[in-house]
Amino acid sequence: MLRSCNNELDEMLLRRASRIVFYGEAGSGKTNLILNILKCSVQSIDPSLSFIYISTEGSIVLNRFIRLGLNRQNLFFAMALDQSHIIEVLLQILHDMKYIRPIAIVVDSINHYYRIEALNNGNKKFLEILVLLDYFNDHDIYIISSAQVHIENGEEMISGIDIINLWADFIVEIKKDSKSTRILKFVKPNIAKSFRFVITDSGIVWV
Repeated sequence: MLRSCNNELDEMLLRRASRIVFYGEAGSGKTNLILNILKCSVQSIDPSLSFIYISTEGSIVLNRFIRLGLNRQNLFFAMALDQSHIIEVLLQILHDMKYIRPIAIVVDSINHYYRIEALNNGNKKFLEILVLLDYFNDHDIYIISSAQVHIENGEEMISGIDIINLWADFIVEIKKDSKSTRILKFVKPNIAKSFRFVITDSGIVWV
């Protein structure tokens, strides 16, 4: 089981391998939360299992990997340049699956290129990505992703919400409460419980 260093949240969100989507505005803490899950999990997981992190937003996140001590042998990083490249990376993982033994695949963010390519056959490729991720999840691999949002009628909406809402097991909103404090709320399933965390240089702290 993966961990977030919050036992109550772990029981609700990480008890089994699921398809999890964290969403929120830029700077809300989506990536920080995902990295916290990796940091808390690598300490308790069989070292022969691996974590795969696919970034669609460049390599700047690698600085945070190093700062959090996530430069480990069983954590693989890939930088995808478009949706076709994400598919290539996932197919390579599929090819090497029995050797790298992934326990979790992260896509940060899953809809970044969907927003750009939506008018140019983007839906088809996006669905191909989700089908591949379904295959991994069917083999008890956690699928953890972030999702970008846009403003529609004054409200934050996930880009590709109709597709993502059908696909994901959990959709979790992260909102800014103050400069450093964030609120985590379940949208799917609709659970009244919320959690708060503070973003620090060494990761997140639950409050």
